Formats: sequence, structure tokens, C-alpha cells
Amino acid sequence: MLTVTRGSRHGTVWCERGKVLHAETETLRGLDAFMELASWTGGRFSTFKATTPPERTMDVPLIELLLEAARIHDEAGARADDPVVELELEFATLDDVKAAPAVTPPTTLESKTNPGEASMANIKDLSSSLKGIDGYIGSCVVDAESGMTLMTDGGAGILNMETAAAGNMEVLRAKRKTMKALNLKDEIEDILISLGTQYHLLRPLRKKAGVFIYLAVDRAKANLGMARMTLGEAEKNLDV
Repeated sequence: MLTVTRGSRHGTVWCERGKVLHAETETLRGLDAFMELASWTGGRFSTFKATTPPERTMDVPLIELLLEAARIHDEAGARADDPVVELELEFATLDDVKAAPAVTPPTTLESKTNPGEASMANIKDLSSSLKGIDGYIGSCVVDAESGMTLMTDGGAGILNMETAAAGNMEVLRAKRKTMKALNLKDEIEDILISLGTQYHLLRPLRKKAGVFIYLAVDRAKANLGMARMTLGEAEKNLDV
């Protein structure tokens, strides 16, 4: 059980094995209460073990609720007449970019004539090297700062790579925000997400931290160690 206090307001969330079972505030219950608590920008937190919720209004993975809360924050910030600068910085996503005043369009890989041809060839080399990984499903190269997908490949009818790229962009942003909150002066080498049938790997580029490679492989066929090694070598050789 997690209790949240912000000034005179307070709320409670009950979780079990990574899933949220119930949430409540003074006036709300269930999903509405959780989203209300997630909208608070500060407060004090306390946790208690071995507690039972008064009722079960949900059975949803915590990460899904946090991502949905971040999306709601983004849309609220984009619609606000006088948006809070801190929220714009913390929760800037592709929706915010679309809502922003017109600026010079970002240069795409295709528009980089001559030098850009080398960049495109470089990405094609990346795609070729990743396809050689056992159990390969698909991959993307994503600019997490602008929301632009620089390359997508594969999916094999299993994954929508564009959707996967957007979702994992939020995962990377959330992890970086957590590291900042914890004052961790370090860099993310990679992020592993283990599903029942798949491994998903995110690897930021050391040369350009805002860009990351996303790789999905079949868990039954892939060697995780070799996949990480191949992805690491590919990341070192990629120049965008």
C-alpha cells in the first residue's frame, strides 16, 4: 500500500506483483483516483506491506497506468492556455511538438544530400547486422527528443513497429526522469524488457543520447547475451 500526501490532500494506492488493485482519494475511487494522484507534481510517500485493499476496482499493470498518466499530462499541457513550463519540459512528447508554433522542419535522412546518403547507408548496415540475430522480429531507430522514427524494419506481423517505437520512447524518457529524480550521475547502457515470448532491448546512442535503437527478438530462439553484444556493436558503428 502506497500513501500519498500533498498539503491537506491525501490518497492511497494498493499494488500486488506489479499490478494496481485499487486507488482512492477523499472523493474518488478506482482509476479516476489513480489518475488524480498521478497528476500531483509533488508530495510525501509512504509504503506499507501486507495490507488488503477495501475493494478491488482494477487489475492493471502499474507501468501501463503510468504511461497513460503521462499521456494525459501531455495532452493537458498542449491544450492549456498558459501551460506550466516545468510540465512542458518534463512531459514533452510528439503531441507537444505538433501543438508547438511552426518551426523549420527537422532535416530527415532523405533530405541530407550526399552526406546524408552515407547516413542512410549506415542505417541500412545497422538493419542488416540486426537481422542476423537469432529470433529477430524487428527493429527501429528513434529520435526520442523529436519523436521522429528514423528507421523501422520487420515486425513479422507480430509487432507494429511504429507503435512500438512510440511506446518505448516513453519508457526511455520515464527511466531518464527517474534517474534524474534519484540524482544518478550515470548513463543508460541498455534497457531490457522480458516478456513471456519476446525480449525487447532499448539502447541509446552514446554519440547522440537522444537517439536510441529498439530491438525485438523471439525469446525461444534468441541468445540474449549475443543479442546484446550484437546490438552494442551496431550502436557503436551507427552515426546519425
